[in-house]
Parts: sequence; C-alpha cells; structure tokens
Amino acid sequence: MQDTQLCYLQGKSFLENHLDESRLKKYALWIARYNSTLGRSADIWQHSDTGKVNGISTKVDLNLAYRDFTDTVNIVNPNNPSENTSTTYIVKKNDSLSFIAKKYNTTVKSLVSLNGIKNPDKINIGMKLKVNGSVSITNSTKKYHTVKGGYTVSALVKKYGSSTSKTWNSIKNIDKIYVGQKLRVK
Repeated sequence: MQDTQLCYLQGKSFLENHLDESRLKKYALWIARYNSTLGRSADIWQHSDTGKVNGISTKVDLNLAYRDFTDTVNIVNPNNPSENTSTTYIVKKNDSLSFIAKKYNTTVKSLVSLNGIKNPDKINIGMKLKVNGSVSITNSTKKYHTVKGGYTVSALVKKYGSSTSKTWNSIKNIDKIYVGQKLRVK
C-alpha cells in the first residue's frame, strides 16, 4: 500500500458546479453518479447504491475503478502527517529500486536505509519493502476496458492512445479478444 488520497464526491454535478477542480488534481477522484454513464473522467465511478452481492443481505454500492489501486491506497491524515506510517510494497517481476523510488517519490538511498538492503542492485520478487513517500499518480495511472462486441485490439489502441503491449494483458494472439474480457489499455 501507499498513500494515494481519494476525494469522494457525492455527485458529478456538485463537482462540476461547486468545486474548483484545479485544486483537486493531487487527489484520485471517486464520483457517485447513478446513471448509465458517468459522462466525464474519474478514477472511480460509484454507479449504483442498490447492488447485490452473494453473502450480503443488504443492498451495496457498486463501483468501477478506472485504475489499479492494488498496493496504492492508504488512509492518510492530512491534518497530521506525522501520524502517517510507512507503507509496504511487494516487489514484482522487472521491478528495480530506482523504479520503486520513482513511483513513490522517494530515493533509492531512502529505500536501502529503511529496509536494511545490503546490495541495492539485488531485490527479489515477492520481497516486502517498507516505503515512505506518496505514489506519483502519473506513474501509476492504469486504465482498463471491458471488451464489448465489435471491439478489436487495434480499435482499443486507437481509442485510448496506447500500445499493443502483450505484457499488460498476457494476450497470446492480439487478433483474439473476447466479450467480457477486461484488458489494460494504459
């Protein structure tokens, strides 16, 4: 986890008509709008408060995340930063300390010191690192698309301005995608 700060808004209209969006750029936006479309960009769209989930007897909120918040959300007290503790990052394939430092707006030296790393050129997949710092939203923003009928990889590349990188989705044949398949597009 790291300390991405979420700004939850009760409605799209409230955001657009009563708030200065330029002052919210450092926050991930979580917007509630119970409609068939959100009609704007956001990080999370709460599209229903009447959802049903197996094992829960009451209605629940349903949300769509447009970026991967795995290992990125931590509750932070902006009124008292000294209360905020280090977070944990689990090393993934192809990670390096410089990549992790950049992602969390910290330094390799800080990561080495905080984790007692003897050789900064050697970290292992699955290793748990303590991290002080906040994630850089520009480095962590990911977008996903659920495939609907008629879509092709090339159409998604054009729509999202991305690439056909097979590493994002582990697609063996980019000419074969399926309705309902969730693909990372950025």
